[in-house]
Amino acid sequence: MRLAVELRRMREAAGLTARQAASMLGVSNVQISQIESGLSGVSEQRLRRLASHYACTDEALVDALAEMATDR
Repeated sequence: MRLAVELRRMREAAGLTARQAASMLGVSNVQISQIESGLSGVSEQRLRRLASHYACTDEALVDALAEMATDR
């Protein structure tokens, strides 16, 4: 659940809506909401793309989250 919470926190800190984040990845805003709710997994690659779009510069955090990331 920490992964989901951190992704939402990073998106909100970047000032983006779920719809904007979804558009950046080419997925639906429902999928972003499911990831941020912990209902859907996220691949390491997608997590790193999100972190990049969210301008997250904390590499240690991104690496820790990447370890938690799994596709369901």
